[in-house]
Amino acid sequence: MYGLVRVLVSRHIGFACHLAPQPILIRANATELRQVVMNLAINAAEAAGTAPVAITLQTSIRRVPRDGLGPGAPPLPRGVYAVLDVVHGGPGMPPESLERAFEPGCTTKGPGRGLGLPAVREIVRSHRGAVWVRSAPRFGTHVRVAIPLATTRARATARRAEPPGPPTRPGALLVVDDGAHLRSLVRRMLERLEFEALAAATGDEGVELVARAPERIAAVLLDVHLPDTSAWTVCQRLHTIQKPFRS
Repeated sequence: MYGLVRVLVSRHIGFACHLAPQPILIRANATELRQVVMNLAINAAEAAGTAPVAITLQTSIRRVPRDGLGPGAPPLPRGVYAVLDVVHGGPGMPPESLERAFEPGCTTKGPGRGLGLPAVREIVRSHRGAVWVRSAPRFGTHVRVAIPLATTRARATARRAEPPGPPTRPGALLVVDDGAHLRSLVRRMLERLEFEALAAATGDEGVELVARAPERIAAVLLDVHLPDTSAWTVCQRLHTIQKPFRS
């Protein structure tokens, strides 16, 4: 996971990861948790811009209410929580932006962005946890995520479970996005995970790639804002080529 996040963060930005000394076990969807970490890392990197700042990821275990979860933390039931802290020394947010941080589309980073924190909150809430943000201009931003630890029974089940076999790669993944930087970034990320990755800049180009070899494409990662046509139209055209199709 460290290597994947490092790919997402520009080289001029420092990146450090400090893991808790003890194993932390929670009951969670691994794919969704990876999305949480990546969204927070991308948000931090975009907030930093070209400034040579540092991003720090840290995990810990905290008991509620004994340890507390910090100023401004939402109320959580008594228990033991896995905590992820993402801290960066970017420009920070003024109070009016901080109040709207979890609103979809609320962003200072340009069109097509602003979905990171709302998506993170929905995932964390589905795991019976909470997420909150502390930020101020010139002092950077601190995002904290708390998710309950697994119960004793769940930990025992996990210890008895057999290790998973090697992941299967069902076919190529097609990335359709008009943003050259993001398209290249996602493609490199998928290739780092040992997927075969293809890329297209427009909906028409993506449909054409699928039409050439529909059996080769396993899924399509489709931007919802395309310059030439709507994402819904692209999905309909893809389904006429190959059913069922994951997009």
